[in-house]
Amino acid sequence: MTSSRRVMRALALSSILSITGAATAHAQEKLSVEEFRARVEGKLPELERFEADVLTAEAKVAEARSRPAVSLSYEREEVFTGNEGVALKNAVSLGWSLDVSGRRGHYIKSAELEVAAVQQSSEFGKQLVAIGALEVYYRAALARLKAESLQATRAPLATLVDRLKNRVREGDASGYDLARFELQLTEHDDALADATTELAVAGAELSALLGSPDKEFVASSELPLPVLATDSTNPSDNLGGANRSDMLATQHEEQGGRALKKAASRWWIPTLDLSVGYLNTDFGPGTGPGANFAHGYTGMVSASIPIFSKGDADQKRGEAQIRRARAKRTILERRISTQIQSSSTRLSSRVQQAQQFRERQLVRTVELAKKSETAYQGGEVSALELSDAYSKASAAQLRFIDLRYQCRLAELALWAATGVLGQGVSK
Repeated sequence: MTSSRRVMRALALSSILSITGAATAHAQEKLSVEEFRARVEGKLPELERFEADVLTAEAKVAEARSRPAVSLSYEREEVFTGNEGVALKNAVSLGWSLDVSGRRGHYIKSAELEVAAVQQSSEFGKQLVAIGALEVYYRAALARLKAESLQATRAPLATLVDRLKNRVREGDASGYDLARFELQLTEHDDALADATTELAVAGAELSALLGSPDKEFVASSELPLPVLATDSTNPSDNLGGANRSDMLATQHEEQGGRALKKAASRWWIPTLDLSVGYLNTDFGPGTGPGANFAHGYTGMVSASIPIFSKGDADQKRGEAQIRRARAKRTILERRISTQIQSSSTRLSSRVQQAQQFRERQLVRTVELAKKSETAYQGGEVSALELSDAYSKASAAQLRFIDLRYQCRLAELALWAATGVLGQGVSK
């Protein structure tokens, strides 16, 4: 890389850092995981579609509960002999339909069970939305930790470059050593520039998620390793799954289908139509007041006999709903068991891997970098060896950050599999 390119890279890095510094100087708010969850819980716009689904199901219940409208009728009848009316009849009556088959009750029960199923499915959907929001938060925390780590590991490297420049001028060090560390510093600055850009993008995503795009939020979590259960039993035995809300929804769906089939079994019972009213008749002129005037009542009972309809539609709808619910439950049983087992295994493996990396590699690489710097000052190691020690120390810190992030993602996957937020983890 030429000197002009190194200058351009340094200018670009300084510009990014200055912009980031100016942004963080005002309107910056740090959020822990708990504070973030409190801010977004029940407030994300994505949750509205689940509420809309519940309202749609509740509308079906209201429709099933509605009774036939009461009919009001007026009838006038007049009989003529030649051009003279000899009889005039007026009648006002009320009528309504009476369902004695019990189908209405089964329709109501089926609709209510559909509401319960939608509520359960919506509950699981809301949990997935919350998990997705936490993924955004952890991604922002990852970007911050990487940028901070690279910024921290840059300081000793830049200090060493400044010292080498003085030693080269005094003739105590070679120009090759200086060129070697300047190249490494330039590569480090390039990685820092990428990390700073990722931090800005992740911060914008976090602000948009919180509904405040003009305000800067910082994910302050250090991504600590989850604390796993210490019992020796199968983790999937204690993590739920069978009671996951979308699994429970299939039970309500199947019961709703059975209610439809019960309604279909009442097809042979007719619907009664009742009507009662007031009637008066005027028979024409008479010998005295009201002599030819009579009044009374009307009554009618009719039955709608279902000769051509045998409840086939409800029978098929109910059977289809039952089969669909059973198939969905079978699929979920197989999938949930696999998801819980795989996510639990992945989380345990990730945590163990991160712990071993911290104890075996991270500590050793940091100590090696310190010892190599001292040895280089005493002329015991070469610039290439010191450069390699610095690179390994920086890479080890970034790797440990990434492992902690992977642990948190595995934790979220376990939450999604069990349907229980916060199951088996530490804060």
